Amino acid sequence: MDVALPLDFSYSTNDSIYVEHFIKSENRWESIKADSIVDDFVYFRTNSFSLFRLVKNVVKAAVYVDVPALGVTAKFSKNVRDIVDGYSSTVATICCSVVNGIYQPAQWIYKLYKKILCFDFVGIKDQLSKTFSSNDKSITSWNLSQNNIQIDTSSYNWKFFENYLHASDTIQLKPLNDDDNEAKKWATTRDNLNLLLTDEILSKLNSDKKNRFDFELDSTSGLGKIIVSNHKNNQIDTLNYEDYFLTSSSMIEDAAWIVDGINACYETFNLTGNYIKKWKDFGNSIDKSYTANCTKFYEAYDYKWSNQLSSTIDCGFFAKDFISKKGYNIFNNHQEKLIAISEAMVRISLLAWLDKNNFRAFSLMAYKKVYDGVLAWLELAAPFLAFNNIAIKSYGSLALYEYIHFGTDNNLKAINDALNIHYSSNGAYSEGAGYSEYIWEDFPYLLAALKEAYATQGQSIFINEKFLASPDYMYHFSRPVKNAGYIPVEIDDGCTYNPDYRIWGKLKENPIYYKWANKHPVDPYKLSPIMFLGFPNYNLDSLTIPTESNLLWGDFKDGIGLITAIAGNDTVALSMIAENGDLLENGQSHDQQDNLSITLSSSKKGFIIQDRGYSEFYNRSDENFHRYNNHNVLTYGKNCESSTSKKDCLIGGGQPDNYTISIDELRKRTEKMMGSTPGFFWSANMAIFNIVLKIKDKNYDFTVDGGYEAKVLDKHINNPQKNIIGYTARTNIIQDFIKNEFITNYRTILYFGESFWVIDRPTEKGMVWLANINAHLDSTHLKLYTSNKEPIDLLDTTITNYQIISIKQHIQRNDYDLINNEKKYLTNLWTSVQNKTSVMYIMEYPLTQELFSKTDICLQNFQCFATPNKDKYLIIPPRNTPFKICDILPYNDCSGDFSSTGITMISRNNDAYDILGVLDGSLTITKNGNTKEIHSATTAKNFYQYTSQDGSVFQENTAVNYLPALPLLLLR
Repeated sequence: MDVALPLDFSYSTNDSIYVEHFIKSENRWESIKADSIVDDFVYFRTNSFSLFRLVKNVVKAAVYVDVPALGVTAKFSKNVRDIVDGYSSTVATICCSVVNGIYQPAQWIYKLYKKILCFDFVGIKDQLSKTFSSNDKSITSWNLSQNNIQIDTSSYNWKFFENYLHASDTIQLKPLNDDDNEAKKWATTRDNLNLLLTDEILSKLNSDKKNRFDFELDSTSGLGKIIVSNHKNNQIDTLNYEDYFLTSSSMIEDAAWIVDGINACYETFNLTGNYIKKWKDFGNSIDKSYTANCTKFYEAYDYKWSNQLSSTIDCGFFAKDFISKKGYNIFNNHQEKLIAISEAMVRISLLAWLDKNNFRAFSLMAYKKVYDGVLAWLELAAPFLAFNNIAIKSYGSLALYEYIHFGTDNNLKAINDALNIHYSSNGAYSEGAGYSEYIWEDFPYLLAALKEAYATQGQSIFINEKFLASPDYMYHFSRPVKNAGYIPVEIDDGCTYNPDYRIWGKLKENPIYYKWANKHPVDPYKLSPIMFLGFPNYNLDSLTIPTESNLLWGDFKDGIGLITAIAGNDTVALSMIAENGDLLENGQSHDQQDNLSITLSSSKKGFIIQDRGYSEFYNRSDENFHRYNNHNVLTYGKNCESSTSKKDCLIGGGQPDNYTISIDELRKRTEKMMGSTPGFFWSANMAIFNIVLKIKDKNYDFTVDGGYEAKVLDKHINNPQKNIIGYTARTNIIQDFIKNEFITNYRTILYFGESFWVIDRPTEKGMVWLANINAHLDSTHLKLYTSNKEPIDLLDTTITNYQIISIKQHIQRNDYDLINNEKKYLTNLWTSVQNKTSVMYIMEYPLTQELFSKTDICLQNFQCFATPNKDKYLIIPPRNTPFKICDILPYNDCSGDFSSTGITMISRNNDAYDILGVLDGSLTITKNGNTKEIHSATTAKNFYQYTSQDGSVFQENTAVNYLPALPLLLLR
């Protein structure tokens, strides 16, 4: 092939010009004499030259161009020879330069690559001359100091954590198993790195402790060695690092091959518009050279199909080979690999931070190609992951590696953009609380490390404000559960557990989070060595933090409603989900159809009504935990009161499942979601997939959110002073999927009269009430009212239609069942109740012995409740059915023409009745033929008063007894 390169130096006609390039297969440089020089461009012919391999231009002066996945390496003149020597030596030091002001180096690479492909040699020369100036910042000058751990070891819970660290003293490094897949090998690498990290932490905190593991870099071979010392018997073993730790990944090799093939197919498919407009941007960002930092590591990286690719490859050949080798499988299981590699890379970087003298140089050489590879792969995968939890964690691991080794922050900027997509301003996460906690397992700790590292350079780190709000949101919507801890409300995919709040005290420099962590320690199953970063370096004993004194509180925000009450020594909480908008849509395939689902928990009894939990994403279709009818909801069904199988009587899953969209639709969705895109050129990825799928002739769809949105009604009551908190939300339920007919349910969660209430008022009678009740409860006053006079005891299995459901969970938790030595099983009584005459269902859970019961005075199809001494009333009409307040109070004790259209709470105060509030409706008064909505009212035999919406109070005395509307009385 003919190749041309620009000459950016002065030369004369007497100079001999040579071009040198590296032949990888022969491990040598080859010099080729120039055929000709025209207009400052040297032309030569070669059979093996590749623009994607290491290239240098040498003789009188030189141009050296190398394009790693992040950052641009280039030098002129004398430095070229030094760089070449560094690459060809056994142990190399990285010589590269990051161009000032270029925040997306892949964009620079693309421009250069495009000019080369298009033979725009004038443009090449201009770009090089403008880019490489005396203002370049050399990475070789970056010198981050070693971290010396400073922890106040008197901190609360430090001794517990220190004992956890010491528990690994007898655990040995585990060799990599050749039979394991790549993800498992990276998981083994992570676990082994935990041992090295633990040893380093303990030795730094105790100068008298000798390291159990020491790292050495063999200056001859460039390989790592682990020296394992048994100080008790003076035994020393030397292990090869590569036998216990992966240093490379094959995942990117296939991606490079596919991008090359797509290049050849570009003209064949002749795609136009936004798809192909930027696909080459991605081809460059994936960087097929993966420049290594020494020859050994460079040679270890091999492309499986490099011998099949040449400048003359045609699309037909690629397509045939693509199908025969099942190249489309490149997109299978990449998430598992990304997760495992990212978790290992966090620990690699922390060790490099703690051990500058030995491990940092090795990690730069051994893991730079992994860093490049993961970054390049993210450019392909991140848009299809919707920049979700996996992408955030992966970018985070790269950000820590990048700053510790290079002092730059390109990945951190990408992370902050991704966090902005998925977190709300209040700190809610679109994929659910469980996946927010999954991000917390390492991401806040690496941010804390970055914050400390930045501070040593006199810099401050920027962290997305939405993400910083997440611990406040998580804690605000958590509740104490027996044997489990302080558990966040379950929403969408993911198990929730008691997380570590200590790290947020470090990140936000606020002691309140240390208090939360001390009061609710992290679940022991989730302990990790990286949690050392959360402990403060100063004593907190002198800090005064206000204590909580409320006995009742509640809120509904960003998809989660929670009401919590303290009764004696028990704390009981009732939750409900009502998600819509970006939080629903951006959750993508991690969305569950859980709108209007409830949970009921107790600090003394554990969960009473609970979410089914979560096995893992790949089990969603089999484990029956993500569909609407798997939740604690009201649904539509036929003959569920007598059916032995709920699957036989429940209709259509209750709501639509997660649905699939085409690539076209995915592109539109991604455009809408991204705004500013983290990473580079996601639209290019759409083109790649489009071509891949045309080659395969396969319909490939992407799964996104399912179900129907829920809307929280504006009118609510949050009045702890009067012991009332209530919220109402609505959603739709499938009645006939084919005819697109649905039913709307209005569900209210309420605390009133020392009882929790869940009130369903659907637009259709005879619905089915579903709940997953903890199978281990001995007794409870949990009751359900239908149109019958007497309630149903929901724990009486002789009355309810129930089915035992046991699901293995994705995490361990103390309140789960122990089966096969794993505390991972959650067992429920899946309970259903159907009363074909009921227009509403009312669940009650009292916190005292003063139980409500149905009253004798009520109206047709209403549900009216009162305490035994008639000091509190709860009146529930069918939705949008008005009634007069005096029609349901004792005869002759009421005056004033007050009406309500909603759930009405009334309290007796001596001979007067206070109408405390109305949910899902309005309270009105009619005077002189005029009706107006009011805020609250008091009625008695001889007077009434009310408070207007503007706060003004009106009172009137009356001697006229109220005569009830006798035809409307049901019972007297």
